[in-house]
Amino acid sequence: MRDEGLVRAWGITAVGYPATVLDALRDAPRPDAAQVIVNALDLSGDLWAFGPRPAANDEIVTVAHENGVAVSGIRVVAAGSLTAEQLRAVIALR
Repeated sequence: MRDEGLVRAWGITAVGYPATVLDALRDAPRPDAAQVIVNALDLSGDLWAFGPRPAANDEIVTVAHENGVAVSGIRVVAAGSLTAEQLRAVIALR
């Protein structure tokens, strides 16, 4: 679709099955961007729907950079848990 001019760029949400994500970042056609889970409360980036799997976020980011794929962080504020408003609410409860 990109070659035909129908889309300028495309991306993936790089969670779930790490081996498949890494293949997508290495093989053509590669996405232009990948969303990777980055947040202080969920360092492993596990998505429970896919069952327990070893985290591969660091490798995913490295492989993306090696192949010219932009990385965008998702869940960076842990669904609002790391925002000032949520932190104030927690402090107020104490």
